[in-house]
Amino acid sequence: TSFQEVFDYLKDHRQYDGLLIFTDGYAPEPSVDFALRTKVLWICRSEQEYNVHHEWMEKTGRACWIEF
Repeated sequence: TSFQEVFDYLKDHRQYDGLLIFTDGYAPEPSVDFALRTKVLWICRSEQEYNVHHEWMEKTGRACWIEF
């Protein structure tokens, strides 16, 4: 998994007002070198994965977890 492509796309397509990312979080932290206008919600698939990754996820948006 790579999150970078999504953020690269947002850099050139600023019209999106929201992004939901369902993930286990096990991928490199994306590099965001622009003013991010899109609201981002990272949704981890477990509390354990949230606890491991939420700090870097919250650099670009909000983070939560849900069991499914």
